[in-house]
Amino acid sequence: MKKQFTIFLVALFALGLFPINFSSAADLTTKLKGRILLQVENHGEAWYVEPKTGERFYMANGDEAYNIMRNLGVGVTNKDLERIKTDKNFAKKHSGKIFLQVEDKGQAYYVDFSGNLHYLKNGSEAYGVMKNLGLGITSSNLEKISISQKSNLSTVGKINEINTLSQIVCAADTWSCDTWSECSAIGQQTRICRLTYDCPNISTPSWATTQNCTPTISNPTQTTPAEKNYYIQAKSRCNMLFDVYESYGAWLQDTSDQFRSAVLTLSGYSTGGLYSEVRDAAIKLANSNITIISDQQINNKQWISYWDNALEILNKDPEGFISKATYDLIKTPDRLTTEIEGIKKSINISLNSVLDSLRYH
Repeated sequence: MKKQFTIFLVALFALGLFPINFSSAADLTTKLKGRILLQVENHGEAWYVEPKTGERFYMANGDEAYNIMRNLGVGVTNKDLERIKTDKNFAKKHSGKIFLQVEDKGQAYYVDFSGNLHYLKNGSEAYGVMKNLGLGITSSNLEKISISQKSNLSTVGKINEINTLSQIVCAADTWSCDTWSECSAIGQQTRICRLTYDCPNISTPSWATTQNCTPTISNPTQTTPAEKNYYIQAKSRCNMLFDVYESYGAWLQDTSDQFRSAVLTLSGYSTGGLYSEVRDAAIKLANSNITIISDQQINNKQWISYWDNALEILNKDPEGFISKATYDLIKTPDRLTTEIEGIKKSINISLNSVLDSLRYH
């Protein structure tokens, strides 16, 4: 159960952090500088956003990824590199950057947004790191980030051609699934499946995410008595995360209803004069936020489902063992609440502006 739950959590975080919608290309580019992006609505193409210019570079394969690492890397002394390894606050100031160890043999390293340093030994290692740390992004948001003139434009053109053809001719959705987990004590294996291509007007069911298996007899000496079991803490944290997402979902629905009501009211007002401009601007702002909220609701329902599955796994084995390392993989409710409050604050500003426009009539 320990490995099963760990695999489940790792699969969740491979999908990226809680997605945030952006109102402009500039906001999006600024927020994603230094990030590795995976084009999830197509074939999972990998892109790197250069921290200084905000331009994206396409990583077609291991060799391309390694060349990007070498060409975009900046020199770092052994002293500063050691500080990055040991000082998280200092490392986070350089998140998204690629460093070359110029005082040694020019080894390449990438600093992720948690302040961890990743050694890019060769092409395959670089490509693996990029894929594992990739943040999912929609094609529409990716298009807002400029492609670098130094990127492999011929390869990008080929990718766009393939994507266009796949949108025109398709007969089924495409699903991608992780490997099966180890067989649990109750004789069941699970895996995570993701929709990698949504064929228009077609609804193809996901591949199986559970299957029966024959459990093996566990070694009673496998878990040492000295190691603390974090099962209760893990279950409690999962429950709190589930509750936070459910509460956020209710807020999203209520706020969406307020925007829609305002649009209906504003649309019924007579046009003409200065108020006409105020009314039209308010309707446009409201519709924009309705779209943002709709995207958030879709994403929020997915997270509710994820944590519901996590709780189901935990409840099936109440005597299970959760290590400290696995427990630490679960995002804290306080951190999630902070992220959500930031989104709510931005949407509330727009809502107040729309509601204020009603008073002009």
